[in-house]
Amino acid sequence: MWKYDFATRQSNSCVIFTLFLYFRCLIFCFCSVDTGGVDLVP
Repeated sequence: MWKYDFATRQSNSCVIFTLFLYFRCLIFCFCSVDTGGVDLVP
């Protein structure tokens, strides 16, 4: 049972991390389009 809970927790954190990266990419793309991509280019 403990192994199952651990696997579920790992899976959930992986999904949350993926969603975080996805939304961060969306925000970055939106901001770069909004500013013409000039300000965010290093």
